[in-house]
This record gives sequence, C-alpha cells and structure tokens, in this order.
Amino acid sequence: AAVAMLNQSGHQTVRQQCRSSDSNLKHQGHTAFHFKLAQPSPHLQTHITALPEHASVVGQPMRRHAIGLGLGLLASTLISPIAWAADEDPPIPVQSVSPVEQEFAAAAGDKVYLEVKVEGKPLGRITVQLFADVKIGSERFKDLVVGKGGVSYRLSRVDKILPTYIRCEGPRSLSYSATMESPITGGDSVFLLEDELDAQKRKHDRAGLVSLLVYEKDERPVTERLIARGGKLVTLQQQAGEAPNGTQLMISRAADPELDRTNLIVGQVVEGMAVVEAIAALPYAKPRVEAYDSPFFAAAKAMGDKRAVTAELGFFRPLKRVIISAGGLA
Repeated sequence: AAVAMLNQSGHQTVRQQCRSSDSNLKHQGHTAFHFKLAQPSPHLQTHITALPEHASVVGQPMRRHAIGLGLGLLASTLISPIAWAADEDPPIPVQSVSPVEQEFAAAAGDKVYLEVKVEGKPLGRITVQLFADVKIGSERFKDLVVGKGGVSYRLSRVDKILPTYIRCEGPRSLSYSATMESPITGGDSVFLLEDELDAQKRKHDRAGLVSLLVYEKDERPVTERLIARGGKLVTLQQQAGEAPNGTQLMISRAADPELDRTNLIVGQVVEGMAVVEAIAALPYAKPRVEAYDSPFFAAAKAMGDKRAVTAELGFFRPLKRVIISAGGLA
C-alpha cells in the first residue's frame, strides 16, 4: 500500500512496499520507493527496482508496469513536483544568529583570564573575550591583566558590589620604572580612552560586559584649605578623592544605561559568570537609607566633608577580602 507522509522539514515521502506472492521469491523481501519534494519540476521521476514479472500488492496480483503506474498516479495526486531521494537524511535547519552574537563574533579579539580569591581561598576563573575594535581600551585591559611592566590587577580588590555590576579598584600607579613612563597602553592619562568612549556605540544592555571607568559618575566636591605662602595665608582649592585613571574594572550583572556615559566597554565574559555571581552573593556594607538619602549627607558631600566622602567609599564594599590573584592570556 502507498502511504504519503509529511515530515517537519516540509518534505513528502511516498513509500510502496511490494511482497512477492511466489514462495520461490520470498528471499527478495521488501522493495521500497522513496519520493521526496524537490525544486519545481514538470516531470515525475520514479525509480522502480526490479520486480518479478508477477507480484502482489496486499495480496492482489499485479504486474510490474501496473505497480509503477499506480504508484505514479498516487504520487502525482499527492505531491508535485517530486524527485528521487533514496535513504537521504532531512536537511538540518539553519539556526538564526542574533545581532549580539554577530557583533561579538565580528569583533572578537584576544582572550584573557582573571583568577579570584576570597579570604585567601580560590573562588574561580573569569575568562574575558576582548573586543578588537576598541583598540586602546582592550589593549590597556590586556596589559593590566598580563602585568606588562609589572603593572597589573594582581592583588587589586573588588571594592563594590551593586545590583547591576561589581567593581575592582585597579592599580593606582601605572609605572614602576625610573623614568616614570607607563608601559600600559594609553599611558597615565585617560585622554585616549575618552576619545573611544565618546565614539562608543555599544550599550550596557546585558550581563557579562567588561568595562573600564573613564569618567566619574558624579563630580568630585571641591575642598578649600588655608596654606602659608610668601608670608601670607592663601586659600588652596582641590578636588576631594582621586580621579579615575582608566584601570577600574567593572563587570555588569544586568543592563545599566547609566554606565554608558562613564564606562568604556572592552570585552565580554565568556566563562565564569558563576564566579561573578558568587562575588555578588557575598555580604557587603549596606548604607542606611535614611542617612544615605538625607539632605544633610548630600550637603556634607557637596562641601567635601571628609567624613561624608569616607563614609560613601565604604558603601557597598564587600565584608570579605576579594582580590584578583592572577591573570594572563587564555
């Protein structure tokens, strides 16, 4: 009997099994015919293997040409056009690639890794694929990971745990040579990083993005102090705290549009997000809402009160010592 079947890939198959009625021909077994949907064709192609002159279909005697004719008529009513496809596997469907995956594949650069320890015990490894089209930023990050010229992330502490990212403080000095010239790409200043950040098209729209802090989120308060100069008291103004030096590392845990203005994206975590989340799960210093959001605290910070500035530095800091213990090329 002929059976028409439609599989999921959109192909139709007509199968015909014939059994010989002659006991002497039982050793020939089954003969199967496969017809598969192909490109439009005006012709019906059938391939019929040799059958005995007298055969039977479901117990009914029928000659070879009748079997072929009946099969052709049935196939023509079910499928048109068709082509021969003997024992052929259905085609594998093409999987679509998301725009994010396309962008990532096109810009993929070197891979680097960071080893993390908590209270002196290994926590795990974070592997980062750099974006090759961010030339200064990605090279700078790679230099810091491998420790070019002795300047590296080694022993740098994770100093912030926030709902959307974790932050590592980075090295404060970018040179340990007698000439004081930094071996790190971009040097001591962040001017080249600022140019790349201004031209940045990527957004902090997902977890796993690795970025360098270039601009400060809030302007640092200006403090004033009196000093003696030339026998007179003069007022000296300076900004509280330290300006970013382009080494503070952040790894996103979720989308955070506020980072688009301040951070240059240099890569993406490809292995080790479980380590990032393990860091985020550690206890940290939570500010009291009534104190943190009070107008008195905001006024003290604006005035450059060291107590307010110091207190804010402690907010969201892990209560356990989390450091980068090693790094290198993956």
